[in-house]
Amino acid sequence: MVELDCCAAVHVCTIFTVNIILFIVGIVQIGIASYFLVAGTDDLGFVSDVYQGNDSAVNSTLAFGILFVLISFWACCGAIRHSKCMLWVYAVVLFFIIMGQAMTVAALAVSVEYDDSIFADLWRKLDPEIILDIENSYECCSFDGNSTDTWAEDATRYQGCISNQSYNESCWQKFESEVDENYDMVRTVTAVFLGFQIVIYFSTHYVIQSIAEAEGLEEGPESEMTGKPIV
Repeated sequence: MVELDCCAAVHVCTIFTVNIILFIVGIVQIGIASYFLVAGTDDLGFVSDVYQGNDSAVNSTLAFGILFVLISFWACCGAIRHSKCMLWVYAVVLFFIIMGQAMTVAALAVSVEYDDSIFADLWRKLDPEIILDIENSYECCSFDGNSTDTWAEDATRYQGCISNQSYNESCWQKFESEVDENYDMVRTVTAVFLGFQIVIYFSTHYVIQSIAEAEGLEEGPESEMTGKPIV
């Protein structure tokens, strides 16, 4: 294993430390996703009820958790062993992860802007029995029936609901701020992770270059002693 200069050694320690953290985060993600897949998503509240059995978000969390565990373990091994091959593989995979997360941040930004339209489309696909169950569970009427932007059926349902119930708040009016806060939190966390990964990506390239230079310095004196280049 080659000896690196002080700056490169710091970058190696940074890569190792960050990936240990990502390894732990991946384990936590796998645990959370596995819990919801086994126990169900009822604890997610209104959002889960509107999505009605769509476990794509939970499955994505599980997939990213497994990916984080594998790639973080690989990166830690590459950093400890000063392996250019392992670090190159890590850098390539990390590049595609960065691209994917950049698109995720952009998609979340759009979702925050048009979240009412997205949830309205999901609401329209729900069966009447499910809508009634949501209204009774959360004490709200229709999706956004008291808004001027809603569709005719939703407005009619709202009028019928408030005439029979003691509450008059629509479900979207009741949960809009909570949904927006969740979107903002996920977008912020994803953006922070994206920033860390970009830093680690460039650190990895710096370490790879430093390893190559250190190997060249070690081969130089040996080549001079033998009188022929080292292959």
